[in-house]
Amino acid sequence: MAFSLDVHLATLWLMAPLIVAALARIKGKANAKCKDENITISSLQALSALMWRCMTRVRGLAQDQITNCKLAMNNRSRLQPPLSQNYFGKILQAVKATTTAGNLLANDLEWAALQLHKAVAEHDDKALRKFVTDWLQSPFVYQPKQFFYPYSVMMGSSPRFEMYGNEFGLGKAVAVLSGYANKNETLILLLTL
Repeated sequence: MAFSLDVHLATLWLMAPLIVAALARIKGKANAKCKDENITISSLQALSALMWRCMTRVRGLAQDQITNCKLAMNNRSRLQPPLSQNYFGKILQAVKATTTAGNLLANDLEWAALQLHKAVAEHDDKALRKFVTDWLQSPFVYQPKQFFYPYSVMMGSSPRFEMYGNEFGLGKAVAVLSGYANKNETLILLLTL
């Protein structure tokens, strides 16, 4: 059977209510322990925590093996004053929560989601400016191999940009590919339609 984008989109459309309901349950569970702390775990943080725990369990890592979960962050709104959403330059970074495989699996989904929430909350104007100052003191060139730790999970997506609607004269896009640098088992792409 030939590939049909319409068939795949129709399947996703039919599954959407189930996916939304499952994600709401995961988010609700992740927020159960946070009621008293005035913290709200996002859907992305809850889903990322679930995937981090699942991938760590499936990998069968040693109890003392360090593992982390990274989230790609858009820094435009985190700077003070914030950059315009129309700023075209690269202004994204990854934040991470780190622990041992044993600690991650001994604790529950709520704990893992809270670790990710803390990493996101700490990624503010002060942290960004410190990163830039440190980089100016000791510049480095980004190396994908150094960035993708083999026992990590990297969550990424691009809901900010229209992925399938762009037309550059080559026909309508049928897939979004991650490129050479991101071909490894640590990356999970969340695509929006």
